[in-house]
Amino acid sequence: MRVILAALLFFQTLQASPLLENDFVRVYGNSAPCAGGAASCGDRVLVALGTIELSGQKMERGDIQVFKTGERYSAPKSGEYLEVVIKPGHPKAIAPSVGTPPPPDNRALYDGNEFTIFEEKMQPGETSSRHSLNQRLAIFLKKKRKCSSGRMGNRKPGT
Repeated sequence: MRVILAALLFFQTLQASPLLENDFVRVYGNSAPCAGGAASCGDRVLVALGTIELSGQKMERGDIQVFKTGERYSAPKSGEYLEVVIKPGHPKAIAPSVGTPPPPDNRALYDGNEFTIFEEKMQPGETSSRHSLNQRLAIFLKKKRKCSSGRMGNRKPGT
């Protein structure tokens, strides 16, 4: 009985390990340890990497749902997704220098006081004109690869 309990606790710890963590965010793959809305979690963004169901609503690849600090939700039971946790008390983001052009042809999906989520669609081989990247977490959704971003490399969520 003790061995089984220890194994279950170890498995639960593995599931809750972030794919990426820095001073600003923690990113979890196919796991939503902050779905309960604990104040220590801050705002959260759920990003669908495939078809998922969230609170009875179907989400497709690239869809997002933002949850404010303290807001609860039930994590998807299946499918691939990311939970991006905005750390409360994170350092102030450095604003782009004056005269820096905005990102070209982006569509804002969410624009709040603390962070903005945008979509930039590009064709294969297309490059973006020079613009500020400021301090960002970039999640690239491609047809062949599920997710790649900075230190996450080619890792699939949950691995």
